[in-house]
Amino acid sequence: MIGFVTAFAATLLLGLGGRDQILTAGLTPKLGRRGSLLAVGSIISALTVSAAAWLASLVTAQAGIEDTAPFALLATGLAGLEMAMIRLRRLPAEPTRSLGAMTLVLLVFQAADAVRLATFALVLTADATAPTATGAALGGTTALAAGWALGERLPAERLVAVRRWLGIALAGLAGTLLLIPR
Repeated sequence: MIGFVTAFAATLLLGLGGRDQILTAGLTPKLGRRGSLLAVGSIISALTVSAAAWLASLVTAQAGIEDTAPFALLATGLAGLEMAMIRLRRLPAEPTRSLGAMTLVLLVFQAADAVRLATFALVLTADATAPTATGAALGGTTALAAGWALGERLPAERLVAVRRWLGIALAGLAGTLLLIPR
């Protein structure tokens, strides 16, 4: 249960101000509150989190749970760097209404973002893969749903600024812990 709650809270926090959340929030006023956009985002989120959890379980099976700490710290540091490098981009003036195009863009945005990298790190350090992956999928989906529900009211500039500082702190902490000899 602790893995579920930790993964949910961590991925919800790391998902705030993410590219997928900001894109969803920006498209909602232009395209209307389409349930299909939220459904596709949720499915893609669950699939990408599942892929990250599966990769982490493969690494754990090969290296053993005792030797995965450096991999978890590296993934956490990369998540922090991804968060620190985010910048707001202009939304297209006339976005496509194609659900396939939206699916592809969300898949690319979510493939290796901070939420998936954190999921990888959390599964490496957790004893229970399934609850941790489920919590991470729900956390990422909740952040995406918040963007969908808030639309233009999402404070994107503030979230991106907080996300940048949080990413710098996360990358610095992971890098420091990685350099400490064991």
